[in-house]
Amino acid sequence: MPRQLIFNCLNCVFEILEYDKNTLFSCLLVNRQWCDISVRILWRDVWNFQNDDYDYKPYVSTSIVNTLISCLPKESKDLLQFFIVTIIQNLHCLIIHHFSKLFQYTESIE
Repeated sequence: MPRQLIFNCLNCVFEILEYDKNTLFSCLLVNRQWCDISVRILWRDVWNFQNDDYDYKPYVSTSIVNTLISCLPKESKDLLQFFIVTIIQNLHCLIIHHFSKLFQYTESIE
């Protein structure tokens, strides 16, 4: 049986499993071909991850973002890092400026 035909048949079967995430996760571990097909389906709607464990969801979101960032070219990663550092510095300055004007802390020191 030609390789493309096997791929197409597997793809049709896996499409039926689109909403059965647990089975698709298991398919990731069978072999490279099954993994390729499963990944395409699982990542199709990656932000709509359903899990009853709400403590787990932030970890999943962070993992997704980390995976996406790892796929960026080095120049984009460097630019992203620069902007993140700049935003954090600006927020830090804003917070210090805001809170220093909120109270006269030095007047409370004895």
